[in-house]
Amino acid sequence: MHFRFILFLLIAVTGSIFSTVNAQRKRRVEIERADILEYNQAIIANAQRLIGNVVLRHEDVMMYCDSAYSYDNRNEVDAFGSIHISRGDTLHLYGDLLNYNGDTRLAKVRNHVSLIDKTLTLTTDSLDFNMETNIGYYNYGATIVDSTNVLKSTIGEYYANDDFVLFKDHVVLENPDYRLESDTLKYSTLTEKAIILGPTHIYSEDMHLYSEDGWYKTIDGLSHLYRNSLLEKGSQSLRGDTIIFNRDTKNGELLGGIELRDTSNRILVTGNHALYNELTDMAVVTDSAVFHQFTDVDTLYLHADTLRTMPDIINDEKVIQAYYRVRFFRTDLQGKCDSLVYWTVDSTLQMFHDPILWSYQNQMSARHIEMRSSPNEPDSVLLTRNAFIVSNEGANKFNQVRGRDMLGYLRNQELYQIDVNGNSETIYYVKEDEEIIGVNKSEGSQLIIYIENRGFKKISFLENPLGIIQPTRMLEDGEKK
Repeated sequence: MHFRFILFLLIAVTGSIFSTVNAQRKRRVEIERADILEYNQAIIANAQRLIGNVVLRHEDVMMYCDSAYSYDNRNEVDAFGSIHISRGDTLHLYGDLLNYNGDTRLAKVRNHVSLIDKTLTLTTDSLDFNMETNIGYYNYGATIVDSTNVLKSTIGEYYANDDFVLFKDHVVLENPDYRLESDTLKYSTLTEKAIILGPTHIYSEDMHLYSEDGWYKTIDGLSHLYRNSLLEKGSQSLRGDTIIFNRDTKNGELLGGIELRDTSNRILVTGNHALYNELTDMAVVTDSAVFHQFTDVDTLYLHADTLRTMPDIINDEKVIQAYYRVRFFRTDLQGKCDSLVYWTVDSTLQMFHDPILWSYQNQMSARHIEMRSSPNEPDSVLLTRNAFIVSNEGANKFNQVRGRDMLGYLRNQELYQIDVNGNSETIYYVKEDEEIIGVNKSEGSQLIIYIENRGFKKISFLENPLGIIQPTRMLEDGEKK
């Protein structure tokens, strides 16, 4: 008996609490005032007709209009003309038509709708605003204006408590300095930060940014882009898994899957980390950095610990610097050195610190090596100080030339002549009917080497040489070098 009484009491108290809470949540919309109050079943059933300077209240929400219907059988009003909804000092909602449900606290405003809240103004023709959750919805296009930006989209959700707007479908953000177009965008009305949630383009006067994930601060132009990110300017483009770019300082940082492309110079630089400045047009690439130079017949691949690209004094031309453990490859040419400089204007290549070049059977080394390409003259390779060339004749036989400086000439990307200046020494294998008959060991001050079929054909001495030809069988191994 005692247990049943307690259970009954609990049910009664709990029911009373829920009834009280439910009654509070479903408090009716109150009529504060109206010039005329009518009740005419012939005009509209179960409703009071309010005309002139109508003021309605529902909890903390005030509603003003020219006329309204207040329904007896449901907690709902329809209002017409000069609609103004206010809550506190922050939220103001205007329009021509209003349907307000006191149970759901949902306000449906139509025609010439304007919402003013703290730092923004939202205009549309149709807006649903939930006073319970402080969230507004539109599906037929709206414009939002804050201190610096104008934003538009077909669909949107405004979260007043969290101070952000979720834009969907044909999103456009306009600013005096740029234009943003997106599929989906989340925008903070306090920080003016745009969070990218889908394919997004940002256009400025001479630059284009693209990404599918990240954020962009419209105040200072700082952007962090995380997916399929791309930065384009003229004939140049930068691509990376992550792009960090500051619109004001023009500094950029790229991380992972980097591609720096210059279509006018047919250049591509790849790597995993890069620093870039738009004003100086300089970029530094590290971590698996590779430089690609494309031509009609071949591609040059160049790797180094660090690659730096910068503009030349000649418009639209580039200078590329490579540092530490430099290696490069082309079908007809390979090389290595510690540091290198390359000019796109004439494809000049300068190699420093123990440089070595390989061209088919020929290996070239010197203190400094420079290759030049000229449209009106044969390409050339200059070997300065301690120049040395070795050509493989097979079967452990090597033609060798040493001198102070050498100048080689290339035709169709192949060596055909080498001029040697200063303290020249040679060891080369003399052939007759393609058969080696001896070894020529010579010394002189100047000589010319003629190359055919990628091997030594003839050597001409310009001043009194000292030399001797010996049969190969008479040479000791030490005499072959």
